[in-house]
Amino acid sequence: MKDDASGVLSGQIHVDSSTDKIYEVFYERPYIRPPSLKIWQKGVSTHCEIIEQRTDGFKIKGRDFYKLVNWEAKGEFVDSEKTYTPPSFAYSTSIFGAPNKKYTYDLFVLMPFTASLKPVYDYFIKKVAQVLNLSIARADNFFSQNSIM
Repeated sequence: MKDDASGVLSGQIHVDSSTDKIYEVFYERPYIRPPSLKIWQKGVSTHCEIIEQRTDGFKIKGRDFYKLVNWEAKGEFVDSEKTYTPPSFAYSTSIFGAPNKKYTYDLFVLMPFTASLKPVYDYFIKKVAQVLNLSIARADNFFSQNSIM
């Protein structure tokens, strides 16, 4: 496998298409995202099917040949000193506006509050919230002209 500092890796693999074997290649260095992958045979068009392409390698399957197949991957390597960590949160602007701090609870229960379901709320949902020391609010206890969600 040839490693190029510009984000290019290349190599060769023997592929036998007479079997249903899937060949897996692992890159020596991972990419930030799946790289651009080129597969070819010298002087002949390649009958390879790319089964899977990932940041750390790819899987191929040959069709109608047994040949030495060349491959080249181009992309941006993961920097070994600075690894990419995706953000742990997502932010969007609410169409409802800023939340009203007056109504801040750990649990918000939206369910039919009929007489037959009152025991479910009182003996299960509410009791568990109390044991876990969580504040709880029922949807039918909000009397406001503002949105509650």
